[in-house]
Amino acid sequence: PAGEPTPTLAAARDPAPPQPAAPTRRTPGASLRRSPEAAEPPETALLLRVRSALEARL
Repeated sequence: PAGEPTPTLAAARDPAPPQPAAPTRRTPGASLRRSPEAAEPPETALLLRVRSALEARL
């Protein structure tokens, strides 16, 4: 069908409200358990990664 949007565009334009709500409730605990750096800003996580890489070389 030429006139119909692709599933990806349809999902982006109309996200089902129940789906985003569920991960939002689980995310804080799940992300903290997955990686401690998730709680910090991306810049801090990157700096920590670079520092640990440099220390590994010494």
